[in-house]
Amino acid sequence: MVEAWPPPAAQEQEPCAHHWLIENPNGETSIGVCKYCGASREFRNYAAPGQYQHRTRKDATQTQ
Repeated sequence: MVEAWPPPAAQEQEPCAHHWLIENPNGETSIGVCKYCGASREFRNYAAPGQYQHRTRKDATQTQ
């Protein structure tokens, strides 16, 4: 029988590139669970003022 070296418990694991599955909004926060590793965290259900910038497209008829 061949054993892995170092043992699996001693090997460093690569960090997970989480893919969050977030529950439906119900209150200020919702719980999200990573579909790959099972990690969980809390997500806010609102955006703080100024968190997003609003961009608009230039009018297609406008000359440059």
